[in-house]
Formats: sequence, structure tokens, C-alpha cells
Amino acid sequence: MVGVGAFLFWLGLAGSALAQAPLYQQEPFDKITLDEKSDHVAIRVRPLDFPGRQLPAERPPDEKITVRLLDQPDKLYALEWAAIEKVEFFEDIVLQTARDLVKQGKFDEAFEHYQFLLKRYPKLTGLAD
Repeated sequence: MVGVGAFLFWLGLAGSALAQAPLYQQEPFDKITLDEKSDHVAIRVRPLDFPGRQLPAERPPDEKITVRLLDQPDKLYALEWAAIEKVEFFEDIVLQTARDLVKQGKFDEAFEHYQFLLKRYPKLTGLAD
């Protein structure tokens, strides 16, 4: 039988390992940055369901979109377009991470991110660059 202290120690190690998983191995999410009224808070949401994974051309400020937070998938939240400062799709975040890793000279890690993108999002704008 494992003591409570040992269990918590191993649980902490497992949590650390999960937190350090490369981005492309994490559960996909999109990131929404809210406006100044909301202190520019960034929230992780379940992937948004937009055609072609592109933001709609018309986003009337008084209209709302419905999102599910990554850590609360059972609850729906309505956000007004006017309250949204920026929307980043998961695949774009992974691409930017890969570019940052290249700048840091971490080529092996960057390669894994690029491989993921080539396999899952081969038509991603900017990937061929």
C-alpha cells in the first residue's frame, strides 16, 4: 500500500509531466482574448466551429458567439463580438510555437510541431513558409 505522501508526490510528478507536454500533444483549444473592459484576459475554449477554421467576415458587435471553456466543457458561455479583442486558432498557436522554438535553436522540438501541423493541417496558411 502506498502512503498518502508518496501518492501525492507521484501525482505531482504526473501533473508536471502533463503540464510540460508539447503543445501539439495537448488537447486542442482556441484562445480568445477579451477587450480592455475584461482586462484583456485570455481564455482557452473548445475549438470553435467556423467553416474552414476562419473567422466570419462579418462579426456584428452586438451578436454573440457561444463557447465552451476548455476546463468546463459542460457549460455554454455567450460572448459578444464587441467584447472579443482577438481569436487565435489552435493550429496557428502551434505554428507560432514552432517558429519560436526555431528562434530559440530548439530545432528537434520545432520539427515535431511542424510534423504535427503537416499531418493535421497541411493547408494551414503560413505553414509552407
